[in-house]
Amino acid sequence: DIANFELGAFSIDALLFQSGYLTIARKVKEDDQTVFHLDYPNLEIQKRFNRGFVQHLTGSGRMAEDTGRKMVRFLGKNNFKALKKQIRSFFFSIPHQWYDSGDLGRYESWYAGLLYTCFRTIEVDLRAEESSSHGRSDMVLLHKNQVFVLELKVLRKHSNIEETLDKAIAQIRERESAEKYRDRGEPIHLIGMVFGRKKRNLLDIRVEAL
Repeated sequence: DIANFELGAFSIDALLFQSGYLTIARKVKEDDQTVFHLDYPNLEIQKRFNRGFVQHLTGSGRMAEDTGRKMVRFLGKNNFKALKKQIRSFFFSIPHQWYDSGDLGRYESWYAGLLYTCFRTIEVDLRAEESSSHGRSDMVLLHKNQVFVLELKVLRKHSNIEETLDKAIAQIRERESAEKYRDRGEPIHLIGMVFGRKKRNLLDIRVEAL
């Protein structure tokens, strides 16, 4: 309920909507209810909000924007070794208290959300949780006349890094996440990333051309 401001049922969605950080992008009628889909009203607010979120996590307001710009630059140059190094450096900056409070390192969404936030602090064509006819991709980024399809995995017990990378790349192919971009006639890169629950960081990355 985006209009609920009762102290006993406080909603972060309501706060962001009432403060102007989110606006109604569209509304959908579902049975006897109307569902509102919220989004940022403009790019500047989107960038400011995501920058503030990472500042809250790391204490550095510029870190997310700097990280986002560097990651995009490395992607554009297909320098995936430097990309891996940059991502690892960023996650090393996240205080252990954030992980300890809820064992966040076990969730793929934690790593995906932070990468998404970094990308969203700059102006880049990014599509998160984009659906195709066979499923959804974690992230698709269009940059420098290239397409990058990202799939993130957390290393599970009794698994190893190479097997998990195999699974990430296979999932992109099985879900045909990149097929909708073939008509662009641009290079398409499938990028699998594996994060470690105990290491709380990126373990390895694999890139394959489609």
